[in-house]
Amino acid sequence: MNNFNKGFTLIELLVVVLVIGALTSVALPQYERAVLRSRAAEVWTVLPTLRSATEEYCMANGGYYAPSLDELSVEIPPDARKFNIYMDSCYSLARGYGKIYAQFPYDKKGGYVTLGLDMSGSKSCTENVSRNSEISTCRKLGFENGNKYCGSGSSCSWSYTE
Repeated sequence: MNNFNKGFTLIELLVVVLVIGALTSVALPQYERAVLRSRAAEVWTVLPTLRSATEEYCMANGGYYAPSLDELSVEIPPDARKFNIYMDSCYSLARGYGKIYAQFPYDKKGGYVTLGLDMSGSKSCTENVSRNSEISTCRKLGFENGNKYCGSGSSCSWSYTE
């Protein structure tokens, strides 16, 4: 018996590579969506705590300026510091139209999502997209009603509210 017949043929190896490629092309978008949802879930757990701490700070100190994260009387989890967290001024918050925001990237092309929580607890989502893009990251996070705003540059932003 010939020992050269004990192996895989080139066709069999190509079929295996094609099957692995097909499975990867299906799994990768699902993985990216899962990562996006986990980041958003982390933001939604931190923002209400920051909103309460910001209200306390503004009532105690007043003023027109937004507090820094270090001035708030709440311990911020180390994981939450990887997001760009910022808030409106105490002046805006006291009048009911201020928000607390957390911003994080969602792709390697410079796209980012900004999730916001106002003082009444309403959530919002804003994302920057290219002018020709119709893919909505905010929709992937469950936001439906959105308005697209395009400036004079090459990018637009979608603004969503619950």
